[in-house]
Amino acid sequence: CLLQYPDEVKAAMSSTAELPFEAKDFDFPDTQAMVDVAHIPELRDIVGSSTFFNGTSANTAGSGSVKVEVPPSAMTVGKLVSSGKFDLGVVLSEEEKELIPKGFDNFTCDPIILDTANEIKESRFDPRPCRNVLWTGESGTGKTTSAMILATVLGLPYYSMNLSSDKLSSDILTSCLPNKKIASERDIEDVLSSFPSEFEIQMDPVGAFEKLSGVRKEGVTEAEIQRYEAKMLFDTVNRASDFMYVDSPFVAAYRKGGIIELQECNSAKAQILKSLNEALDDTAVIHLPTGEIVHRNENCYVVVTANIGQGYRGVEDFSNDFIARFDQHDRFELPDEEEMINRVIDRSGYENRANIKKMIEVMKAIQKVLLEIRGDYGSCSPRALYSWARKTKNCGKPYYAGLKTIVGLATQDPEEEVELIAQLEQYFKKEDKA
Repeated sequence: CLLQYPDEVKAAMSSTAELPFEAKDFDFPDTQAMVDVAHIPELRDIVGSSTFFNGTSANTAGSGSVKVEVPPSAMTVGKLVSSGKFDLGVVLSEEEKELIPKGFDNFTCDPIILDTANEIKESRFDPRPCRNVLWTGESGTGKTTSAMILATVLGLPYYSMNLSSDKLSSDILTSCLPNKKIASERDIEDVLSSFPSEFEIQMDPVGAFEKLSGVRKEGVTEAEIQRYEAKMLFDTVNRASDFMYVDSPFVAAYRKGGIIELQECNSAKAQILKSLNEALDDTAVIHLPTGEIVHRNENCYVVVTANIGQGYRGVEDFSNDFIARFDQHDRFELPDEEEMINRVIDRSGYENRANIKKMIEVMKAIQKVLLEIRGDYGSCSPRALYSWARKTKNCGKPYYAGLKTIVGLATQDPEEEVELIAQLEQYFKKEDKA
């Protein structure tokens, strides 16, 4: 029995598994075969959930084996990584391996992730490979999580920078930090040898202090001399004689390779976008304040994410000049109810679908109230919904968990809080259980 998939699922993007089956696992109306993977542990482990696959039946009798082509869209991130389907095979240091995101093994991949990963891998050796992608969508639609999963399936380190309006143009390139030099034994010996002896201090304290400081101070005491000696020794050990430039996460990824997510670019200052224009164009170089020219690593991929949609402040359209730097643009949409429930389960581990459905209604009701009051959703997003579900799983009380998360994270204003709690109480009572 060969189970086939829609045309939009490329054959090159699927993994094949030969699995045993029993007739009871299938429903064969006419020539259509339907497999419930909940009955086939091997397939369930690959897919990660109870899913039905439709296809054409070649044999409906008895038991035997079924050849199942499992598209990446139906595979968990963990299984996709194990298959090596999109791994670029980049050799990483141990430090860089630690920067590959973890903890997404049970997540399923958004089609946008799969398409982007496939395009990056397939275009690597093209004259102009896919290196810059733009992802937009409302807050909480999964853009940052998707950028991290993209790094995971490609086998690359993940870096991120938030470029909100308070960032300076220099911040995208470097940080200027004190260059603290560690004093050598010779440095310490030189300082100690410059100290006057106890006899010199007792016999001529003024001269001893002048030897140390170069300043003649009448009436100086032995205690003052000792404090000055201690300060000299401390300054030698802890002196910061100059400053050094440290690569920003963007430059680190540009230099070494990896996925760099640039967040809230549409709220960034114009000067920052100008700096990005140079870095993202075909010249593929960055000019650092030190004078160094950094050439773009062939395995550096830039993902620009931006919150765009109703109820968000500080969001402005990108210029055409900036947009021209990207190889593709994807918009993350809020999923339908069924997909949202599945996402909540994936991200929280809470599996009460009836309660999750009510939680989604509460989130929408709170968003509506906040939009009327202040013109935006605040922090009431799917991210807060995931936190609510997770806390409900752990404490067993959806009402109490909602106060701490979907309500508590949305406002700190007592009057607003009363209105938001009223929305919560339309669906959950204090005594409700998880």
